[in-house]
Amino acid sequence: MNDNDLHFVLDSHKANKTFEDWKMNLSRACGISINDESFLNLSQTSRLKNVFFDKIKSGSVSFHIFWSASEQCQLGDYLNHISNLIGTRMAILFNSQDRYYGAIRLPIETVTRNLFAIWQVVEEDIAMATEDMESGLCIEKGFYNKVGEYEKEGTYELTAWGLFAQ
Repeated sequence: MNDNDLHFVLDSHKANKTFEDWKMNLSRACGISINDESFLNLSQTSRLKNVFFDKIKSGSVSFHIFWSASEQCQLGDYLNHISNLIGTRMAILFNSQDRYYGAIRLPIETVTRNLFAIWQVVEEDIAMATEDMESGLCIEKGFYNKVGEYEKEGTYELTAWGLFAQ
C-alpha cells in the first residue's frame, strides 16, 4: 500500500463516518429511522432537483404564501393542515448534502411535522416534491415580504404546486 492508497482509505473512512453522522442527525430530526435505501442515487437526485428548480424558476408556480418570522407557528399550522390532507404519501427531500449522498425519500408528514428540526440538518431551504414532480413545496427563509419590503426579523416564503397548494 502506497501513500496515495492510504490517503484514499482514510478519506473514504472519513466520508463514510460523516455520512453516518449526518444520517443519524437527520433521523433524530425526523423522529424516524432513515436507512440507506431511503436515499436516491446521485443521477436520480440531480435530474429531479433540476426539474424541481426549473419549475420554481419558470414562474409557472403561482401559489405563494408569506409569513413574518414571528408567525412561525402559523407556518407550522399550515403544514400540519396540508399533511392531514395529503396523508401518508412519500416525497423527495432535497438537501445541502444530496450531491454527495442523494436526496431522501421520506413520508411527507415526517417533513411537515418536524420542519424546523429538519431545517437545521438540511442546511438550506426546504425543498421537497413527489417523485413524479406533480406536487412540490419550497420554503425559503428571507428578509423581504410579499410586497418587497425589508423585515428585520425575517420572513418565510412558501411556494407550492399540486397537493401542497391547498
